[in-house]
Amino acid sequence: MQFVRASHAHFPLQSFSRQLILADVSLHLLTQLLDAAVEGIFAFDRNGRFTVWNKGMEEITGLSRTNVIGRNALEVFPSLTKTGEDSFLHAALTGERAICRKSSLSSGASAQSETHYYPLVDKGDEIVGGMGIVRPASCKHADLETGSAYQRLTSHLEN
Repeated sequence: MQFVRASHAHFPLQSFSRQLILADVSLHLLTQLLDAAVEGIFAFDRNGRFTVWNKGMEEITGLSRTNVIGRNALEVFPSLTKTGEDSFLHAALTGERAICRKSSLSSGASAQSETHYYPLVDKGDEIVGGMGIVRPASCKHADLETGSAYQRLTSHLEN
């Protein structure tokens, strides 16, 4: 039996391989969940580089995830600095939740949108980045149908 050494502990290679497979399945499921959302969902690391970009963000901005992931938010959207929306990104990185009522992340028909910013923390409650949920104006008329689901999502993020 082969073993893998990880921080002074020995694990059978089969167990390690199984964990990798489970992590891959979990990542695939998480991607499906994010892509099923009507809202645009993105995440960024402590350096402001995008790490998550769902299909909703692709539709809202017209930018594909392959063109955005790994790039700095202010590089992709210079308008964030001009409009002051960069302060919402910084707020998330300091642990604050904030709502930008007139977000500059959207374009075209979705130009009237709001973005909810949240900090992302690890298991030790250290801030590792931030995330945003963009609600285009086209989603707002459907609030009666989706309002409770949206409230559950934001409530879950706040707790």
